[in-house]
Amino acid sequence: MGKERLIAFTDAVLAIIMTILVLELEKPDAPTIEAFFALRQNFFAYFLSFFWLGSLWMALNTLWEKVEKISTTVCNWFLHKALDKPNEDNKELLLATEAYRRLLIPDIAIKAVGFVLATTVYPPIMMYSVLLAAAYIITLKHFKDKAIAMG
Repeated sequence: MGKERLIAFTDAVLAIIMTILVLELEKPDAPTIEAFFALRQNFFAYFLSFFWLGSLWMALNTLWEKVEKISTTVCNWFLHKALDKPNEDNKELLLATEAYRRLLIPDIAIKAVGFVLATTVYPPIMMYSVLLAAAYIITLKHFKDKAIAMG
């Protein structure tokens, strides 16, 4: 299978998820600022989810540009590891997938803690954990870009 088909499939899945998110948004009772303000948590949760999915899409597309060969895989979670074996001679890709997997460990940990706290203590904390994880990713990317620019 060519990588273009897998890229198209991933794009389609993310587009469907983003569409479902917007369809699930609660509509305001009236077209007033107060009615929209009453739904601020819903819109904020949507914004965070959309931002996170968009960031995921951008990261995947950046990584896919380096991929030359793929093998089939059953789970997106292992995608980056699965790309390593058929591309053993592509050092740039191997470094990128390894760096991405290291980056994901704290990201997943933050979201896992947020999920546990959201289900046991305070449900809105999940939004904050996603926001914290996004801030973590953005901060790391900023410092990485800065280090690359410096030499």
